[in-house]
Amino acid sequence: MAKDLTERLAQDSGGFRFMMVLVNPTDGSIISRWKVGETLTENGETVAIPVVEAREGTPTEYSGSGTNAVTINPSGVRWVVRSVWVEYISSATAGNRQIAVEFENSAFNPRGRVVAGTTQGPSETRYYFFAPHLPDLTAFRNTDHLMTPLPEIELGSGWALKVYDMNNIDAAGDSITVYVIASARDV
Repeated sequence: MAKDLTERLAQDSGGFRFMMVLVNPTDGSIISRWKVGETLTENGETVAIPVVEAREGTPTEYSGSGTNAVTINPSGVRWVVRSVWVEYISSATAGNRQIAVEFENSAFNPRGRVVAGTTQGPSETRYYFFAPHLPDLTAFRNTDHLMTPLPEIELGSGWALKVYDMNNIDAAGDSITVYVIASARDV
């Protein structure tokens, strides 16, 4: 459903990036949305909607070290990472995959890492959700979903967010797709 929603927003966005979207859980339809630059007034206080965008990119090899998905923060922008959704499909190659989200500075030096609470075996499709205030699960829920808390972190200009298999089991055979939602602001 997350991928379907991302595709519908891309088709229906009219060039706008959205701060918030309310979705009907029954049929997946969009109930309401707020555009960047709009203001909301609640309890007498007016608040401007900040920039939030969903980033979807083609997974790439990074430094030749396993199956990785990397997104690099553009120059002149700071991101506050709100969530990271990972779809990981492992090949039949034996070995347990350990999925991690890593924050790297502009020189690609690690500055923080969050590791999923359990491993993934061969020939499995698993879904990982990293976001602040989630429970730290150590077993997959409904056989294929895992939640892991993510610290509220701001990525500086040129910093990178990397999602990868720490055990580097089968870089050529495994498949990873990552969706990142972040608030962005100019610096």
